[in-house]
Amino acid sequence: MVDHPGGGVSACLEGELVGEGNFQGGGGFGKTAADMARAHWNPEDLNPGGFDPHQRIKDMDEMGIDAAVLYPSWCLLANGVRDPELAAAMCRGFNRYLAEFCRPYPKRLFGAAMVPMQSAAFMVDVAADAALSGHKAVAVRPNMVRGRALQQPYYERFWATVEDLGLAVALHPAATNEVQGVFDLIMQPDPQVSHTLPDALALPMDVMITLSWLMVGGVLDRHPSVRIGMLEASGSWVTMLLERLDKRVRYGGGPGGGRLPEIKTMPSEIFARQCFVAFESEEAAMPRLWDVVGKSMIWGSDYPHFDGEPASEAIKNIASLPEEGQRQIMGANAARLYDLPME
Repeated sequence: MVDHPGGGVSACLEGELVGEGNFQGGGGFGKTAADMARAHWNPEDLNPGGFDPHQRIKDMDEMGIDAAVLYPSWCLLANGVRDPELAAAMCRGFNRYLAEFCRPYPKRLFGAAMVPMQSAAFMVDVAADAALSGHKAVAVRPNMVRGRALQQPYYERFWATVEDLGLAVALHPAATNEVQGVFDLIMQPDPQVSHTLPDALALPMDVMITLSWLMVGGVLDRHPSVRIGMLEASGSWVTMLLERLDKRVRYGGGPGGGRLPEIKTMPSEIFARQCFVAFESEEAAMPRLWDVVGKSMIWGSDYPHFDGEPASEAIKNIASLPEEGQRQIMGANAARLYDLPME
């Protein structure tokens, strides 16, 4: 760790600073964006629930959350590291730390491991280690890494491995530019633009693009038992995307023929079979889409980020749904995604 020019501390990898001086992913919950801009990234400035499992449980109790699957924040940037061996070591280190973090509360805290997309061989090894450690999912960036995308044959062994291991795969985006994605397209016209547009646009668009390729490229048909989660990208876009994909597959002579021979099943059917999307508490579409994609909807708190929300806000939003719909969105669907017991 080194001092950041803007204040606070940052990590230095391969001669470059990784993460911003005001990076808030580690524990900004309960603070405003303005607070975080001033605080920089010092643990003493942040919510201790981002670093202490016992405080995490206290916060969960206060928020009305029974169990949580914990994802990387800063470690999402590991896929931008140039050295695959270094990236793999970073992921293994984070995954060990996460397993230790969850260990005191084995029925309430569960981990989503990070895997190094720079190398499919390392991805397979790290995913296998993660499963042995008890993690329930692996997180991947919905981006191209070293010029390769997740639907390409290079990653086929990874998909076969997670299917065999029974691990969920979570597409978790980040509004950063160390990997190739929509971020660069948004920033090109005006490099001085704040993170407002990348946060608003890059996160859902990277997920939509990657999910579409996994479907159309045949990955999800070849691995129909792989459970796919889409995190921190909202969920209101999902019916629009599925309707458009279904139409284009039909127009292309598919599924299973014409211009799209790799996809054997209609995208909407693939989604219903194995995909899950996380909605945020205030999304107006959440109660309205339940009758269309209700069995694929989960709720994400985004804790411990500063914009994390308690469960009560989501419950209030979906209060008009029948009890079964509320149960699915607030827990039962996530239990299926992560293969968790429902007690």
